[in-house]
Amino acid sequence: MAVDDNKFFREVTLRICGSLDIAEALSHVFDYIKKYIPADTIGLGYSDLDSGQINVVAKIAQKGARYIWKDGAPEIVLSKEQVEHVRTLPVDRPAVRIVNGPDDQPGDPLHDMFPGLKSNSALFLRLDIHGEEFGALLMSAKGPDRYSPQDAELIEKVREPFTIAMINARRYQ
Repeated sequence: MAVDDNKFFREVTLRICGSLDIAEALSHVFDYIKKYIPADTIGLGYSDLDSGQINVVAKIAQKGARYIWKDGAPEIVLSKEQVEHVRTLPVDRPAVRIVNGPDDQPGDPLHDMFPGLKSNSALFLRLDIHGEEFGALLMSAKGPDRYSPQDAELIEKVREPFTIAMINARRYQ
């Protein structure tokens, strides 16, 4: 279903800023976004490379859907190799990354960090401002080849509101 870019930005921004509880705000956003972008789950998280983990700030799933990370885990423990991989990611990499199943980008460390990628597609949105990274938005949908470049373009339009929400959530956690 097509949506006007400005309307999408406005509606997502109103929902993400509509509650101080990040999980509640993310739930409202999820209900809206899944009308336009495939989504069975959505989550916000950030890397803490000193402790070697990705901390999950909030996550929402449709009934019966499985997260691509370990269910119920508040964090994802990274191996030394995965930490090094994250540390060496280029700052100027694209803001959105799509992984449309296990055959998409074989050997990629993301497949080990997120076991559910073996049966799902995922869309990662890097959350940063002025080159400082604050986390990522992660969406997943069951099955391969669920995300398109158009989905990436649309979600990138709400990168700044999600980044601000993540900064606030981390500050007041």
